Amino acid sequence: MGAGLLIHPDSSFPADHLGAELEFLFFLCQKAVLSEKEADRKTFSRLQQEFLRDHLSVWIAPFCDRLFSAARSSYFQGVAKMTKGFITWDFEEVASNFGE
Repeated sequence: MGAGLLIHPDSSFPADHLGAELEFLFFLCQKAVLSEKEADRKTFSRLQQEFLRDHLSVWIAPFCDRLFSAARSSYFQGVAKMTKGFITWDFEEVASNFGE
């Protein structure tokens, strides 16, 4: 079972934009919550865990560290810290609650 989400071909957002990737995680969470079948809930939870483990968690910490170092404003430094912390926390939550 795939996730069933596509980026519109006319979108100005690249497929790997952080906003698109966070929206994909939201989509997977929403699909899991709204699934009537336990098997579907597990599938969407597993997809979320795999996406976090194999993709987002791989690059988000170094990206946020670079953003924090390069930012000239405390606002963007805060965004970098919160994003890194949230993705780390979310991955740990998903792994502990839905891990295989």
